Amino acid sequence: MNEPGRQGCFVSNDDYAALRSWMALDRATRLAHAGHLPDEHTARRRVEAAFVRHWAGVNWWSESTPAYGLLAGSDTLDAAVLFSGRTGFDRGSRLKSTIEALISELGGGPYLSRYSGRQREEGAFMAGTFWIVAAFVRTGRIDRAASLLDEAVGFGNHLGIFSEQVDPATGGFLGKVRQSLSHLTPIKAAHASKNTRPPEAVVHCGEALESR
Repeated sequence: MNEPGRQGCFVSNDDYAALRSWMALDRATRLAHAGHLPDEHTARRRVEAAFVRHWAGVNWWSESTPAYGLLAGSDTLDAAVLFSGRTGFDRGSRLKSTIEALISELGGGPYLSRYSGRQREEGAFMAGTFWIVAAFVRTGRIDRAASLLDEAVGFGNHLGIFSEQVDPATGGFLGKVRQSLSHLTPIKAAHASKNTRPPEAVVHCGEALESR
């Protein structure tokens, strides 16, 4: 929400929306610096991006968890916060702590649920595991990323198709099948890992994805 008495951008109480707001402002600033956008609003964009980052650091962070929460002032977790690493919003100690909180509360073996309190209502969120892989890479925990990625490429069926969700107890498919997000996230996780692993390891991962 807006800071009282301040004329500026609106910051959503939702973690993913706030992250996207910061990303839009940050990327627009970069595009202007590169000459791809008019630079007349660059200074304002920079100020607003800094405001969103500060607001999120104060309101979105929960000291008790400790992690970035789903909503401002909430301890409820949402795996989508892992995008903060991909966008560059945060790749430091707070993101590392958030990853561990997500694994502790939402994890089950190599699987990850999307939200707090939904484990009994939904299966594990297939894309969440690959989000964790990419977040491990961007926080410097390469060995953990490699180990999890090697395991996760086996989640698909014999045709290499991933479902939206999976039963953590059996590995059975749940939810929508052939969902695009479930197939884009392993590609992006492998891409994030490509400069941190020996070339033969990346080739092995790609072959595993293609062969299933």
